[in-house]
Amino acid sequence: MKERDRVANVFTSIAPDWNSKGSLISNCIGQKNPFKTEYKNWIHNGMRILDVGCGAGKNLLRIDSEYKDCHLYGIDISEKMIQIAKQNSINARNNISFSSIDFSDFNPGRTFDVVIFNYVLHHMSNPQSAIKKAYSLLEKNGLIMLTVPGVEYLKEIFAYCSNVPDDSIGRFSEKQINDMFSDFDLVQLLYKKSIFLMQFDSYGQFIEYLKSIGTYQKIVNYSMKSWSTEFERLVMTSFFNAKYITGHYDLYVYYKK
Repeated sequence: MKERDRVANVFTSIAPDWNSKGSLISNCIGQKNPFKTEYKNWIHNGMRILDVGCGAGKNLLRIDSEYKDCHLYGIDISEKMIQIAKQNSINARNNISFSSIDFSDFNPGRTFDVVIFNYVLHHMSNPQSAIKKAYSLLEKNGLIMLTVPGVEYLKEIFAYCSNVPDDSIGRFSEKQINDMFSDFDLVQLLYKKSIFLMQFDSYGQFIEYLKSIGTYQKIVNYSMKSWSTEFERLVMTSFFNAKYITGHYDLYVYYKK
């Protein structure tokens, strides 16, 4: 089975509980989702916006509730996610559409003012290729808005090694992102580092959280298999030794000249 099919299967399995995954965190200190407030500084009426890996459509529905005369497009590899997004958007004010398709196969025949990657790039097998495609779909003066796990994400549990090309849970350093965008005629307008602290009522709840966001499955190459006993033991020991679990998301905005 191809990796994108395995990824689709994972996110289809977790789609029904996608909107409630935050409830698995018993206590959160700091801003967990920087996009939730930052998009208001860049979006305005009348834009054509593409959300890649849109999930249940929450980002586009936020935009729909605040702006008018927009054309909003959401794509996701999981058909179940798209079904939920369509159900959620029945009363949308703007022209909004959702499609189940891999971004590499997406050929819309139009360009966009904004392309959003919110917590999705680390689940793509070729992030560089995705950025290249997003650039080709951007209007002049268009924006790419990108949110990814930073190097401190879950650091108490999974050590980040800068000399390893592919991090096991998909974290990106600022340098990696800058290098990825350096091939294109884009200007970085924003880099925002968001650190937050999480607590969980139990180890089991923590594991359920990792499964609810696809991180658990990513570690085993989206195979839907369980971790090895030895690996599970190491993770459990690290969890009980940590008072807080660090969250870290980096938000970038790039501008096409």
